[in-house]
Amino acid sequence: MFIKKLHTCMKIRSFIILMIMMMYPLFLHGAVEPKAIIEAKTAVINIAKDPESVRFRDVRIEKMKNGEWIKGEYNAKNSFGGYVR
Repeated sequence: MFIKKLHTCMKIRSFIILMIMMMYPLFLHGAVEPKAIIEAKTAVINIAKDPESVRFRDVRIEKMKNGEWIKGEYNAKNSFGGYVR
């Protein structure tokens, strides 16, 4: 009896793991950054004094009356090595 219950439990666990593995790409689909955001980040990195120090936050595309705008914040090191916003 115990072995039969254990076997059923393992089947259920295997099914759940299989379903999670099949659905995982669906969750990743929303994680792709739009090309416009990538280009905006690249432009900021290219003008930074220390490109490796640039950290972005809350970057998003917002629709306005006159089109779409990319909004967000970033921190980067200045000439003295301190972080500025």
